[in-house]
Amino acid sequence: MIQFYLAGPYTGATEAEVYRNVVTALRAAARVSEVRGWWPIIPHTSGIHCASGQHDGTWKDAMDRCMATITRLKPHRDKLVLLPNWERSQGTRIEENSARILGICIWTLKDALDLAIIDDEVGKE
Repeated sequence: MIQFYLAGPYTGATEAEVYRNVVTALRAAARVSEVRGWWPIIPHTSGIHCASGQHDGTWKDAMDRCMATITRLKPHRDKLVLLPNWERSQGTRIEENSARILGICIWTLKDALDLAIIDDEVGKE
């Protein structure tokens, strides 16, 4: 089964911003899973992060865990899906660059939800 790692902002200036980022990630992951049939990996809800906005480690701890997850993705099969405004997040920029170096297919959320691209991908998978 194809997996996708959802990459996008987590941290925020307020607890409300963090909560909004987590909810955005959950909704996006559900929609991509529904449309594509891919299995989501949502770092926003992993053990190092939680919806309360509190970390049980440092930013570096969180990034180390995220990078370990990305390195387990299978090139040419699994995907990294970028949420809107991903370029504003230092962590997401690191994730995107690492995925690119590892040969992981990178999609924007818009592309992952584009039905025309789904038709093109059916014959390739």
